[in-house]
Parts: sequence; C-alpha cells; structure tokens
Amino acid sequence: QEVTQRLFDWKPSLLVFSDKDSLSMMKTGVINSIILLFAAQITTILFCIVFFKLITSKRLIVHAASKATAIFLLNAPTIFLLILGYLITSTLTTYNGALALGMAAIVIGLGEGATGGYSLYEASKTIGSDAGLLQSLKFARVRIRACLITAAQCCPIAAFIGAPELMSSMTDITAFTGERVTTLTLLAIFYATAIQVIIVITNLLF
Repeated sequence: QEVTQRLFDWKPSLLVFSDKDSLSMMKTGVINSIILLFAAQITTILFCIVFFKLITSKRLIVHAASKATAIFLLNAPTIFLLILGYLITSTLTTYNGALALGMAAIVIGLGEGATGGYSLYEASKTIGSDAGLLQSLKFARVRIRACLITAAQCCPIAAFIGAPELMSSMTDITAFTGERVTTLTLLAIFYATAIQVIIVITNLLF
C-alpha cells in the first residue's frame, strides 16, 4: 500500500530542463545517439555485403576464413566486441568521445553485419551456387531486417565504453541532479521512439 501511494504521489522533476548544463548535455547526447543509430545501420549493411562476398568467394582460404570469422562474430556478445574494440583502439591511439562513437558504430555493424552476411550466404545455398546478392536478399530479407533492428537496440550499450550518446549523458545528469526517474523515462522514450522509426524504415526498404 505504501509503495502504491508513492507511485501516485510521484511528480516528474524538470531539473534536466531548468539547468543549462544538463540541457546542453542532453542535446549533445541526443545528436550523438542519432548519429550512432544511423551509422550503425550503414555499417551493418556494408558488412552484410562484405561478408556475403567473402563467404561466397570461390577461393577456399577466403571462404573458410571469412565463414569462421562470421560464425565467431555472430555468436559473440555485443558487449564483448565493444570491449575488444576499445582495448585495440585505446592501445593504438588516444581514446576520446568521437573515436568511441565511431568505433561503436563499426563494432555494432561488424557483429550484426556478420550475422546478416551469413544469412545471405545460407540463402544463396538454398537458391543455388550462382545466386547473387539481390537474389539472396529476397530470401533473407526478414533476417536482414532483424539485424538492422538489433543494431539499433545495441546502440545504448556503447555508453559502456565511453561513447558520448544519450545514455552516457543521462547517467552524468542523474549523478548531479539526483533525479533518476525523469532522466531514465526520457531515455526510454527516446530509444523506444528511435527503434520504432528504424523498424518502419527497414520495413519500407526490405
């Protein structure tokens, strides 16, 4: 009964809109998240094509190596791939927010692109050895749509490696405003809306 009463008594706090720094951080997070969402879609499509071409190669070494790589990537958790990408990137160069954002888009696209490319390969086997990309896409379009939607759903995880997207911004805002419910609600609304937009776009394209 006490918990129910608290739910009815709760009122959203607008501290995130009243403070200039919080509002600026939220705007930056929204822009970066939109960039990451669409960049992940582009890299996923590109890696789908790359893996399909490599796996269907007539050269045995290229076929075997790319197939094994695709199987590894499609079975690896996204968080593992992001951490691996972070370790490699931070070792080679100075790590910053822009680099984290770009690397997250590549890693997410790589994981989902490998899944999509392998699906296209399986579709080509069903059709025949001479099946091209477009023919295979007709049979695997549902799986490709799923890969693109999953890529969008993986984007918030990029905050774990320091990508300056909305989840990262909202976490920082929560740290000094103390208002968790409002910030997390805004975060949930943004990503739920963004993913629905991605679903509509992918359904139109595929």
